[in-house]
Amino acid sequence: MNEAPPPGGLRGWYADPRRPAGQRWWDGDTWTVATRPDPALAPPDPYEGLELAPGHNNAAIAGLGIGLVSLAWNPVGLLGIAGLALSLLGKRRVTTWVRENYRPSGGRIATWGLVVAGISTTFTLLTQGFFR
Repeated sequence: MNEAPPPGGLRGWYADPRRPAGQRWWDGDTWTVATRPDPALAPPDPYEGLELAPGHNNAAIAGLGIGLVSLAWNPVGLLGIAGLALSLLGKRRVTTWVRENYRPSGGRIATWGLVVAGISTTFTLLTQGFFR
């Protein structure tokens, strides 16, 4: 890089001369290849200052777990359907916590549970001949 050194020349993160929305590490002698987004430009946390949700999202965890098991063994699609139902309950719990002004937890787990259990159930129903 032929860019000028930062003012002061001390090691640290500085505005990236190549990418205005990021930062680049100056090692004291040269610019390195290490970059990161500028923390000052990060979007604000929508749940900043909210208290943590009271408890765990066990339905979301169970939905993902059963969804993963159903990928290997899913008799007549029942495990996949159970995984879908529990993941939906987990999503509902996240919505309830947001409505009650708590910082939600388990939303991504519930989403992955829906995806995995949905794929497993669809595959099982297709291979078992339910859709003819």
